[in-house]
Amino acid sequence: MSNPSAFGFSIDKLRADASNFIIWSTQSKTLFGSRGVLRHVTGTARAPEIPPLFEASKAYSPDELAKIEAAELKMDRYVQNEYIVKQQLFSTIPHSLLLKVQSLESAAAVWDAIQNEMKTKSDMYRVELRQRMGETKCAEGANVETHLETLAMMREECATIGGVLSEAEYKTILLSSTPPSFHDYLRSITTSAQIANTSLSANQLASVILEYYLATWPECEEKSVY
Repeated sequence: MSNPSAFGFSIDKLRADASNFIIWSTQSKTLFGSRGVLRHVTGTARAPEIPPLFEASKAYSPDELAKIEAAELKMDRYVQNEYIVKQQLFSTIPHSLLLKVQSLESAAAVWDAIQNEMKTKSDMYRVELRQRMGETKCAEGANVETHLETLAMMREECATIGGVLSEAEYKTILLSSTPPSFHDYLRSITTSAQIANTSLSANQLASVILEYYLATWPECEEKSVY
């Protein structure tokens, strides 16, 4: 789900389980950078000096008034940018997290608190997702094509949260998740590849599994192969 940002762009709303944390962080920082307020996120924006207090009863020269107005303008711009960043962050984070960070003084403090809170959740979600992938099995007689699509989507989701699976890991998941009736055929394929001193990529292995499924299940003849 995307929310229109304070700058008119759509940003994915940060999920409470942090499953899209990396994407949200990247989109947010890119947006802030494109609008020239990224230093308010990183904490490197320098606050201007506090403008001198304007006293209505005092007579000021034109130069003195100009200096006061210039100082006030600098402060107003700084404060405005702080609130712009906060508005963007507050509109795209879960309400439960908003309650924790809303009282923080600076935009950088809000950003850091969000990062600290969600990184832990993101790490946990990544571990749980990889565990689910390893436990996902295709039962005998079930739709293997749907099973392969599910694993592919889980692999992609894992990559978006910083948990890129190696080719070897994903191939192991593919082989171990197929129905028992596939095992002898796949064993012969992988053995032949080893004898030929070649190695199937994970995508090639998925195609081999799907082709075998379509060839051995007549009702799947109309389905397309990867």
